[in-house]
Amino acid sequence: MLINEQKTKEMIITLSRTLNVQNLPDIERVDKFKLLGIYVSYDLSWNNHVAYIYRRANCRLHFLRQLKRAAVSHKDMLTFYIAVIRPVMEYAAPVWHSGLTAELAESLESVQKRALRIIFGGSSFTNSTYLSFCESLSISSLQFRRESLSINFFQKILEPSSCLHYLIPNKRTNSQVKKLRNHSMYSPPFARTKKFKSSFLVHALYNYV
Repeated sequence: MLINEQKTKEMIITLSRTLNVQNLPDIERVDKFKLLGIYVSYDLSWNNHVAYIYRRANCRLHFLRQLKRAAVSHKDMLTFYIAVIRPVMEYAAPVWHSGLTAELAESLESVQKRALRIIFGGSSFTNSTYLSFCESLSISSLQFRRESLSINFFQKILEPSSCLHYLIPNKRTNSQVKKLRNHSMYSPPFARTKKFKSSFLVHALYNYV
């Protein structure tokens, strides 16, 4: 295989801090890499990816402020937010949603809170007033939307026609399910670490069936 050195990066995925592996010749070793729009880090955390989409979404809030100054209606500004800003924070969400820490999830949620304050004015939200306000606008929190997107994606994988269906473990028989405390029709893989358990497919098998 011929490797294009200018377009190739080396990244060792590990949680070890003492790993000593020789570099591939003429290939740059990196700690993070953008792959199909998602920043993958060597430690499989999502800090870098969330920081990236947080910056992108915040930059687009500038246009929302411009619409506000132009006296655009609340309805049209909300439509702009839903069409232009929110998708930035939901791209490929099933891949990384289950691995977010509470702090990372809140940093993304703060963008939607800021957008709503720009559109409708007012002071900072508490958790209860934020959810109530979202409900009055017939929109959902970003946390709820990511969870829904992840569940829908997992349901598609369960279909035999899905190209990812081979990743799903074999179904248990009804007699097996009746004997178990966990009544899931699928046997989730044993997860030794929290990071593996929070990965999309393992998380889905534990929580979505």
